[in-house]
Amino acid sequence: MDEVNYEPVSTDPPTAAMERSIFESYIYIGYSAVEAAEATRVALARRLGSFDISYEKNIQNGMSPKQAQALRRQEIDDFTQLWPIDQVAQVMMDALMERGLSYEDALEIVNEELVDERSPDLEQVEDALEEVVEEELEEEPEDEEEFETEEERIQEEKEKKRKELMARIRIVPASPSYFTGKPNFTDDLISLKALLRKYQLLPVFPPGQAPRVAWKSVEQYKAMVGAEPVKSARYHRLLEILKRLHSINSAIMPEEVSDTLARYKRGVDLSQARKKQGYVNADGISLGVGRRKTSTARAYVVEGEGEVLVNGKSLTQFFARLHDRASAVWALKATERVDKYNVFALVKGGGATGQAEALTLAVAKALLVHEPLLKPALRRAGCVTRDPRKVERKKPGHLKARKKPAWVKR
Repeated sequence: MDEVNYEPVSTDPPTAAMERSIFESYIYIGYSAVEAAEATRVALARRLGSFDISYEKNIQNGMSPKQAQALRRQEIDDFTQLWPIDQVAQVMMDALMERGLSYEDALEIVNEELVDERSPDLEQVEDALEEVVEEELEEEPEDEEEFETEEERIQEEKEKKRKELMARIRIVPASPSYFTGKPNFTDDLISLKALLRKYQLLPVFPPGQAPRVAWKSVEQYKAMVGAEPVKSARYHRLLEILKRLHSINSAIMPEEVSDTLARYKRGVDLSQARKKQGYVNADGISLGVGRRKTSTARAYVVEGEGEVLVNGKSLTQFFARLHDRASAVWALKATERVDKYNVFALVKGGGATGQAEALTLAVAKALLVHEPLLKPALRRAGCVTRDPRKVERKKPGHLKARKKPAWVKR
């Protein structure tokens, strides 16, 4: 019991409190009483030396002795509060690095999570020591083995009792990530990083050629890990690792990787989902839809003699400008199919230019249903890709979208 009831050497109350805190933290992380006492003396001497140096510097910088002493006491109090957290942080660092995490990643987890969100419960250790240590360590050990001296026998029994006692007092979490506040997410992140390091040299698909996959959303992932407070930014870091693993060539992807990825997939195979293809109905008519600015056009194309009707009117009646008429049937002109198809179009929204260019895209899509081999020619003519540009909005205080009022000096 004398070894456990540590009596501080310091007579100064703040220093004695710091000494006691250091000793309890060493007991908490598994040191024996003798080892904790020795480590406490070393740590105390080191810390007091740094406090003395800080005190002397403050005096040299013009601070009064009274103010410097008060600041020294405040530093000792702050250290007393933070020391147990630092010790548990070191234990967690060691445990994370033993699991294969790099020093930088382990340090990031400890800095972001342990200090901010959790602190060790040293009061639990103190209460357990008060209730159990005295009656447990004072019991006489039974004679089960023969020892050369009585002192060795007593020492062996005390060590055995100490180990049993510490196993009962110290609550060991199932995972070192317990102290992060998000243990399941942290374990997932660590395991995925370890898996990536293991298989990072395997061949991957060229950019953009990996099979498409739907990953779970943040909310779905939170439900999977027990509603842990996982932020979107941190979940995106996990998704980046998943995408990198998914880029491994599927022909040689290890089963371990595929099983891990399956846990995060949504169950929808996007590689099997195809865009709805256009078709020619029983009357030989194909449909194409195009948009430009705020205009929308639906073009019905059928084999014929080159007749074009827009909202029930001829091309010349509907579009007054020659340029708009040329834009409306540009897909047919570029492929020399003006006299081979009839076009019946419905347009709405926007102005004449927007409607004409929306009709260009709609006619091109409907024409591709009849003749898919025309796609390269239509692409060269600029009829396949939609123009996403729109009028930029006017800003408050500006004359137009970007034009500002004239600056007046006075």
